[in-house]
Amino acid sequence: MDYVITVRVAGDEKVIEIPWEDLKVDFIAFILERTDSEDQETFRKVFNIVESRIRNVFLDRYKESLIQ
Repeated sequence: MDYVITVRVAGDEKVIEIPWEDLKVDFIAFILERTDSEDQETFRKVFNIVESRIRNVFLDRYKESLIQ
């Protein structure tokens, strides 16, 4: 799986674009292939939580360090 992460800088604003939908589709396909039906919904919820935390905490706090 290859993903393109885009970094845009305009003025003082730095934006990191991550293909969340592609990641989500691939993750769901992965769990559907490898887990039983009882665990699939749990894994989907976990992905949503992780995605939210990455977006809200990690990227907001560290985007200036990531883009120099």
